[in-house]
Parts: sequence; C-alpha cells; structure tokens
Amino acid sequence: MAGRSESYLQEDGSQGSAGVNESVAWALRWRDLLVRTYSLYGAGFRTLFLIAVTPSVVAYLCRFIQRTVIGLMVSEGWLRPRYYVAVVTAVALFEQAAHWVISGFFFAAIASYVLRAPISEKPPLVTDALTAVGRRIGPVAVTAVVTWAAFAVSRGFLCFALLAILDRLQLLGKQTFVTVATSAVVLLLGGLLSRLGLTIPILMDNPGVAVREALRRSIAKTEGWELFFTLFLTKITVLGFAAYRLVHLALTNLADRGMLSAEAYPWVQSLLYVCIAAIIECPLFIALTLLHRDRGLRRESAVPAAVA
Repeated sequence: MAGRSESYLQEDGSQGSAGVNESVAWALRWRDLLVRTYSLYGAGFRTLFLIAVTPSVVAYLCRFIQRTVIGLMVSEGWLRPRYYVAVVTAVALFEQAAHWVISGFFFAAIASYVLRAPISEKPPLVTDALTAVGRRIGPVAVTAVVTWAAFAVSRGFLCFALLAILDRLQLLGKQTFVTVATSAVVLLLGGLLSRLGLTIPILMDNPGVAVREALRRSIAKTEGWELFFTLFLTKITVLGFAAYRLVHLALTNLADRGMLSAEAYPWVQSLLYVCIAAIIECPLFIALTLLHRDRGLRRESAVPAAVA
C-alpha cells in the first residue's frame, strides 16, 4: 500500500511538474513573441506607419462618404421614412465589410513587409509591400469578407443572447455594466477568431495557396494562442480608447480657448484618429505574421532531423 501511495504521489508530482513546465513554456513563448514584435515595430516604425496610414485614410474616407450620402438623401427627401432603417442597416453592413476588406489589405501589406525583412539586403519599401498586396488582392479580399461574416453573425447571436440574459436579470438599465459585458463578449469572440489570423500571412508567403487551404493551416498553427490574442486585442482596445479620449479632451480644450476653430476641429480630430489607428493596429498584424513565420521555420528545421 505504501509503495502504491508513493508511486501515485510521484505520478501526481510529475504531472504537476509537467503542467507547471507547460505554463512556463507558454509564458516564454508569449514574452518572446511580444519582444520580437515590438523590436521589429520599433526598427521599422517609419515604413510601417506609412504603410498603415494609407488604408486608414481610405477607411476614413469611406465612412465620411457614406455618412455624407445618407445625410444628403435624408435632407433632400430621397429616402422615405419607411425605408430609412433598412437602408441605414444595409449601408452600415456594407461599411463594416468595406472596413474589414481595407484592414485585410493593411494586414497583407504589413505581412509582406515582415516576411521580406529578414531576407532583404535593405529594408523593404512601402511600394514593395503595396505591390505585393496587389498580386494577392483577390484572396486577401475573400479572406477579409469571410472573417467579417463569421464575426458579424457570431457577434449578433452572442450579443442578442447576452442582452436577453441581462433583461431577465433586470440589468439592462445599468448602461455601464451592459457596455462592459458586451465589450467582453466581443473581445472573447475576437480571441477565438484569431485562429483565422494567420490566413493572410500564409497567402502572402505562398502565392499558390488557396484561401481554403490557408484557413486550414491558420487554424492548425494557432492552436493554444487564443488567450494571447484575446489579451492583445484587449490591450489595443484599452490603448485606443485612452488615446481617442485624450485627443478629444485636448482638442476640446483648444477649442474652448479659441485656439482651434469649429471648422477645423473635425478635420484635425479625424487626422489624429487616423494616426492613432495606424499606430496601435500594426503590432497585432506583426505578431500574427511572426507567429506564422516562426511556425514555418520550426517545421522546416524539424524535417531534416526527422529524416535523419
């Protein structure tokens, strides 16, 4: 009995040790990826920022044009009241899809830069990254639309279920709680959908790979990384909210002092918002691309060892 008890204790201890070692290993992987992500971001900040600004400006212009057109239709009486909700909903969905496609092109340009950086004698140029996206524009757009559709449908069902639960618990009146709960659900969903996050780097790295195969490889390569990217998205959300809030307070202060006119206010605000979006989104795309590149390098290095 004593021997069996000791063996069980040893087995439990070994399992516990294995669990601790696995946790430490994951922590080191996370830390290593973060360090290399921000090292690369710092080294190539100017080029990466210029790559990011272009799609950010296009995304803003699309939103500006959409709102201008809707406002014009309403003011001129071209949009009948009974069709208003349907038209606005359709336009909002189109705007979201367009934003995801533009972000997909942004991601593809960043991925092209990151994939070329280690093998280029000189740092890749902005035009090199944008040209590479042009060669894979179709698959990148399809990937963006598929990911957006999965996100939009899942978010709709989850938020509807969440609001139904909060209604039963009589918590819908607490606006702050509802906002936090909804944001948490969306962030968790974003973490789960990060399993598709390597699709665009795979497409940019392998010109002959189809979208379906790239999606399959992405799901296989990102196993176990959901929590990492959920936390990464949370950090981006918090930083973005803080940055936008600070810009709003600073510009409002300048306007109150008469140092910024009412006409210039929205343009300056939009310009700063575009810059903020370009700055805070880059690291996520770099991390996803590095994860794809590292997994590919490990697989290639493992093949000779296995053959030997």
